Amino acid sequence: MVAHGISNDLAVKRHEREARTLLERDAIDPAYAWMAIGAAMFLQGKHRESVEALNNAVKLAPMDEPVLGNACSIFSIVGETELAVDMARRLLGLVTTRDGRMAVLRALEKALRFEEVLEIGEKVNIGFSDAYKESARHLLSIADDHSTTPELRARLIDAAVTAVRAQGYLVRQTTLVQVKDQLRYELFIDETARRCAEVNFAIAEALCEQFEDPVPAETLSNGAGECEWRSAASHAYYAAYHKALSVADACLPPNPFAGGEHERLERFKQHSIKGKQIAYVLIDLKKTRTTADHKLAAPFQQADATDFILKCEVFLEKVEAFSVYTTGAQTTGP
Repeated sequence: MVAHGISNDLAVKRHEREARTLLERDAIDPAYAWMAIGAAMFLQGKHRESVEALNNAVKLAPMDEPVLGNACSIFSIVGETELAVDMARRLLGLVTTRDGRMAVLRALEKALRFEEVLEIGEKVNIGFSDAYKESARHLLSIADDHSTTPELRARLIDAAVTAVRAQGYLVRQTTLVQVKDQLRYELFIDETARRCAEVNFAIAEALCEQFEDPVPAETLSNGAGECEWRSAASHAYYAAYHKALSVADACLPPNPFAGGEHERLERFKQHSIKGKQIAYVLIDLKKTRTTADHKLAAPFQQADATDFILKCEVFLEKVEAFSVYTTGAQTTGP
């Protein structure tokens, strides 16, 4: 689960001390001194201090390409999305090479700012492949269907990073992984696979608490239409789906043959009668979600959305009860 280079701690600390000494003696450009200190703090796992030092460097040299580039890279790695976006936008007016522009676009892409990536790519004639442009537009279409604005995407990332930090962990790396028509934003920490599953559960809880509102009044009101009803049903399904996935990873033994996310949910069937009930209810829910998302010729009314959302709410309660039951059995068992 570790996605960062192993560094020589003594060497890093020595470089940090040297940078601070040069800064005190006014023997180096202070912006570069703070940049070096920020990098050293990052390598030591002191992310808050790293962000502070890099912000000092940017304040002193707000249009310096090396300062902005290093800050952008580190902010992006540790999940400081909005800071990374700010640095990338500043860099755009400074870089002149294709590689430099691609680095800016990668930072914006990791921040899920696909609209900007495509727009800038066209302006500077970056030459994206047709496959890349098609993929980006497809992701934007999905985001638009679910009213996931760039600002909301930033809040989602921030909530996930905050949840990881609340568990006492540092984000060692962030990356985007596209699996078929899904885009996954991955956060890496130093931990065992089981503990990572527990942190995933905490992330899911935080996201559901802050963002999941499967029954917003405006969506199911009489003034809404079929598009909104389908969207509400889809949101409800994915709240249920991700809750089940998190509980499976946190409470059930790993399956070495489970490759994808749906295969990981198969573990419910192998656990107990309660687990099988969860698995088969989720399969049934998926059928309705497929109708809501893909079978646009089939009728889908307000009553269909309301009934489906109630089923998802009951399902969430059953999954939570399963989690408590399984944890209790592990704790009190022989």
